[in-house]
Amino acid sequence: MAFKFACVLGMSSVHGMPDGMDYVLAGHNVYRCMHGVDPLTWDDTIAASAQKWATEGTCNTLQHSGGNYGENIYWASPAPAPSDLYEGVNDWYDEVKYTSGGLTPDWCDSKCGHYTQVVWKSTTAVGCGTCGGTMVCQYDPAGNFDGEFSDNVLATVKSWDECNQKFGLKVAPMSASKMALNVAYPLGIKIRSSMPDGMDSVLNAHNIYRCMHGVQALAWDDTIAASAQKWATEGTCDTLQHSGGNYGENIYWANPAPAPSDLYEGVDDWYAEVKYTSGGLTPDWCDSKCGHYTQVVWKSTTAVGCGTCGGTMVCQYDPAGNFDGEFSDNVLATVKSYDECAQELGVKARLVQV
Repeated sequence: MAFKFACVLGMSSVHGMPDGMDYVLAGHNVYRCMHGVDPLTWDDTIAASAQKWATEGTCNTLQHSGGNYGENIYWASPAPAPSDLYEGVNDWYDEVKYTSGGLTPDWCDSKCGHYTQVVWKSTTAVGCGTCGGTMVCQYDPAGNFDGEFSDNVLATVKSWDECNQKFGLKVAPMSASKMALNVAYPLGIKIRSSMPDGMDSVLNAHNIYRCMHGVQALAWDDTIAASAQKWATEGTCDTLQHSGGNYGENIYWANPAPAPSDLYEGVDDWYAEVKYTSGGLTPDWCDSKCGHYTQVVWKSTTAVGCGTCGGTMVCQYDPAGNFDGEFSDNVLATVKSYDECAQELGVKARLVQV
């Protein structure tokens, strides 16, 4: 459960700490106390790095910095007042719901990486900056390293109220109307070291659309991605030729070539073929008009990998979809809205025309 910090009692800000950041630091430390780990200290050098990135790299957007610090990014519209910036920390910690009592061996299929960075035991310092509706917090040492979760992400051992008393905060429940939109990844830390730039948004887009049809999220597969990249480079660069391999396959092409941050638009285009179905249902591929859509939401598909060349993006799927006689079992009706699924998966919502 998230709470709103109404005021801070007996807590002085670090000299030079921007307005509202005392709440942000306290928010981190109440949550860390709940997991029995040491509080973070504010670091002006890290804060300067976070502010520089907020201003020059991700103002009112959600872009990776790719630096050496750990990093969480929050965005809200309208831009929050300084006294409300702590809500970003609340949103990050709320991902604890994807864990088992606070414990997780990884980042929960990309759903809890903000939470794990907030409570990461070996992290000792934080600094944050803002621009528009965006808040960037950076952490040192960085968290979210493979093989280190069991040592750094600990079970909940104290209640919020116990830790709140330690840090001297008055609280009131957070209003649901104040809830802001965020992203699934702790940006600036590569969730998968081999996932190419922009593919996090491609995977997210697939999984929001699959959630809308009540089917399981896809996992990223490096072997499939290598196959897709090979075909993109050697077989269909700036064209639209299918590989004819054993994987399912969707191909997207745009001119000019999209930036990595815009690759998700290919998934939007594929899903837009839902307009040729009946509420998402179809007994086939709609006279070849909706085969991209059906592969995106195909229930028995479990993994995806994608590659690009020029303006072309190839995504391949395993197991493949679009088999005659299997549409009724694998292409299901829409059961949730886009916004519901974006919120459920912790992904920044955006307007999508379908």
